[in-house]
Amino acid sequence: MLIPRLMHVDPKAIDVKFLKSPEQAALLAFHDVGGDSLYVPRDGQDPIGPVVSAESFITENFGSGQRDTFFLCDPGTDDWMAGVLALSDRDNFRIDTIVPSFGNVPLRVTFNNARKLVALTGEFDVHVASGADRPLVGSMPEDASAEHGEDGLGGASHKLADSLIFQNMSQVQSSQGDGQERLKQTLIDRAESSGAPITILNTGSMTDLCVVLEQLAEENPKALSKIQGISLMGGGIDTGRWHTNITDHAEFNFFQDPIAAKRAFELIEEHNIPTLVVPLEVTHTTGVRENHEGAWLKQQAVEKHNPVAAFTAEMYSAGGFDVERSHDFFKFPADKTTRFMHDPNVVTAIQKPKLYSGVYASIDIVTEGEEAGRMLLKPKIDGPIFVALKADAPQVLMDWQSRIANYRGAPANRL
Repeated sequence: MLIPRLMHVDPKAIDVKFLKSPEQAALLAFHDVGGDSLYVPRDGQDPIGPVVSAESFITENFGSGQRDTFFLCDPGTDDWMAGVLALSDRDNFRIDTIVPSFGNVPLRVTFNNARKLVALTGEFDVHVASGADRPLVGSMPEDASAEHGEDGLGGASHKLADSLIFQNMSQVQSSQGDGQERLKQTLIDRAESSGAPITILNTGSMTDLCVVLEQLAEENPKALSKIQGISLMGGGIDTGRWHTNITDHAEFNFFQDPIAAKRAFELIEEHNIPTLVVPLEVTHTTGVRENHEGAWLKQQAVEKHNPVAAFTAEMYSAGGFDVERSHDFFKFPADKTTRFMHDPNVVTAIQKPKLYSGVYASIDIVTEGEEAGRMLLKPKIDGPIFVALKADAPQVLMDWQSRIANYRGAPANRL
């Protein structure tokens, strides 16, 4: 597989003026207290900090070089983009299995979207194995296809990409219902054979992750040591209308299955599993605009004959639900063309940790009542959890644009 060189990106590819606007700046609240940089939540939670670079946490815990990786997701527009970024970077990730679960749309749709991702990129050594079709307790939450499209991808379509997907779907390795078991057994096998550890990228609910952690904790605790690290998107620190996107208190992934999130974080701390959490504090600053970043990426896709970039650029026109909810409060542009890209940060924070900063903390999740899914933080300097709170948004977006515009991937995906 050819790995793209990260060539210079024309600054015009990034709406830097918008990213540095007062509206975006208002999304973060850092205060210097007594000489130490602390994060002060707006909802009355105690200050947490100090705020430090994510680099040492990632370097010390996730290591460097190629990481054997499981990708737990619910694609989903920004899950798709996260998948493209991870699949394009064999220097950092070797994706073993994609495990789609329920999300904005049912499992049968997210499973098909994960298969489409493999078909388009031509990465046929990646297996797709479906995960949970509902939270630990109860049925699947309300279907959000009205906002995200019946396909969960906002109806994204590109003639050449669609043709390539159709052509390659029969070559995708996939299986129904064994995603959790594949991850669990891989960790057990690695523990028994002293094999390489596994990195987990989690961009959906924490249901599948929780089930695997619970089963291993009971049946084979030694295998938990083969989790090199977990990088996940979820949560938002402040309540009210700040940094939430599904209720007044909760971010979508944690709201989908708050019991799984709570149990998973308890096991992460109990077994000291390095975990990077990327909440809305970060992802609400990494927005793209279909008439700017999207238009540039579509142009590049044509010039470089790149169907992966062409299809991914279509995502910049989809997924406006968060922006519509936040428009009045955050004062985003009236044209409403901004699209938050939450999940790709899970990948980029490992690739380029210097672009992120945050705090070491302990996490608890509210599981009942109107605040179900709310994330609560307490400082814990010596704990295994690092919560990113800030990103260099222009540099992050330039990295995304460059990687996607220059994406080559396997020969099967080339025009």
